[in-house]
Amino acid sequence: MDILNDIFKDTLEREGVNISIGSTSFKVFFRRNDKGNTNAHSTLYALYSTPINQGEVFSLNESKYLITKELTTENTTYRKFECVQCNATIKWMYGKNDMIIYDCYMVGIADSLKTSTDVTIIGSKVEIWLPLNADSRRIILNGRFFCGAYVIANKVTDLNYLNELCYIYAERD
Repeated sequence: MDILNDIFKDTLEREGVNISIGSTSFKVFFRRNDKGNTNAHSTLYALYSTPINQGEVFSLNESKYLITKELTTENTTYRKFECVQCNATIKWMYGKNDMIIYDCYMVGIADSLKTSTDVTIIGSKVEIWLPLNADSRRIILNGRFFCGAYVIANKVTDLNYLNELCYIYAERD
């Protein structure tokens, strides 16, 4: 008798929801993550054998989420991941007929879009998290992209690749 396995499978059956990564569906459940400073952060639990990886984007109820971290593996029954709801989409034009759309998480997006009826602040910086893959590796320093409600140009000032995530640091251009 494996109590942890039985309890996990009961919880998965009772609270499980289906998420989609690409064209594949997986049954998982969630818990609120107290480590995050906003409600956008949560913890995803999946069977240990489920092929979910850090850095992937999944769909749930027509919203997109980014898996930012695989948390410590404690057992061989389940795996848990920290994830955050994507709050932005970036369209990046690499050339003629070569546009990639990235679902991403913009850190401090509210601060980077400060506007009022009198003024729009244009000298702000932004940090963007997105999956690390062949497309995101094409992003280069000093590359420019447009995003936000006012479609303002941004210039990449730094890039970091870590644990299947691409971290982009940019400023208004």
